[in-house]
Amino acid sequence: MRIVLIPMANKALLTAFGDRIRQLRHRKNLSQEQLAELTDFHRTYIGMVERGV
Repeated sequence: MRIVLIPMANKALLTAFGDRIRQLRHRKNLSQEQLAELTDFHRTYIGMVERGV
């Protein structure tokens, strides 16, 4: 596993982006798994995006 250090400004952007994805997913009443199926991303990746990882 490779560890990548992210500058704080970028971390804030990733966190804000993830929060927005979660808001939109909840608005559509979708689970992370359902969103993953619709977007062809793995469900664990959706979770990572929402957490700003």
